[in-house]
Amino acid sequence: MYLINASVYVEDANSDIDQEFDGINEVADSGLKVDISEVFENIDRLKHSFHPGADGIPNVLLKNCIYTITVPLCELFKVSLSQGKFPKAWKK
Repeated sequence: MYLINASVYVEDANSDIDQEFDGINEVADSGLKVDISEVFENIDRLKHSFHPGADGIPNVLLKNCIYTITVPLCELFKVSLSQGKFPKAWKK
């Protein structure tokens, strides 16, 4: 009853996500490895700053979420390395 006039925005599932990624095939074959402890240690070493970096995420957010975000970030890095594709924002 409350949602009679509500609308929902749904992004087109066919949007071209590849525009946000650049492929680098050499990286996919390089054998680079990322492990959870490496990601954790790098987040832990970040300066305690409220100012966002190039990715728009402030260090303080990463540091405060370190136990929650380490594994998903590690998996994201592994997929990017294995496919040789990286978000353009990571290259700024």
